[in-house]
Amino acid sequence: GETRRGRQGTPRENPARATGAGARRQVRASVSDAGMGTSDNRATDAGVTSWDPSNFVDPAQHNKNSIRLLAIAVVVGIGASCTNMISAKWAALAHMLAFSMWFGSNFWTTFIAGITMFKNLPRQTFGSIQAKLFPKYFQLGTATTLVVLLTLPQLNPLSTRQYYLIATGLVTSLVNLLYLEPLTSKLMFERYRYENGEKDDKTNEKVAQLRKSFGKLHGISSLMNLINLLAAIAHGFWLAMRLLPV
Repeated sequence: GETRRGRQGTPRENPARATGAGARRQVRASVSDAGMGTSDNRATDAGVTSWDPSNFVDPAQHNKNSIRLLAIAVVVGIGASCTNMISAKWAALAHMLAFSMWFGSNFWTTFIAGITMFKNLPRQTFGSIQAKLFPKYFQLGTATTLVVLLTLPQLNPLSTRQYYLIATGLVTSLVNLLYLEPLTSKLMFERYRYENGEKDDKTNEKVAQLRKSFGKLHGISSLMNLINLLAAIAHGFWLAMRLLPV
């Protein structure tokens, strides 16, 4: 343990003591590096260098919170309508409010909002906005038609034709929500990717194929939406007849 001096008179540490101190510093440095690298390792797993939600897989339509809430509402609504937990007055109010939103949102989206944006926005901007709006629009249509259907027994339990009519509107909303809209948006964005890339004969052919497939699905979706609107108008006419004095 005695300190030795070199030729210049400078103290020199005992090799054993220096080795121990150096080892401790090396351990501390390695621990520090490991601690600093922990967050980096989390960030660089699977090649992700920064937070980016697009790195995650988009959940399926049936695996989203909106669909879960809708399923819960279905169960609660069916239970309430079958057990007469809701009075006729509250059922009538819920029915009218739901019908108003069902018909109003369909009319506004089909004849006002959609046409206005189509005429005043670039095509790809318009498509990108619609891809965000349509899921919410079909969710609202599904929820409102469901409320209308579940509150109908309190108004007229013998109206079989109205049950079929509203059920048709519900089915068309569900088809658009769960199948047609997601697939149509996927084709649209794939088409945009090719359109914004390098142009060649192969790309042009792919764009033409995507345009044809998109047009077919968009036409079917528009037809489902039109059937939904006609069902709303027919039910509105039935409600109007009930307002007339007997």
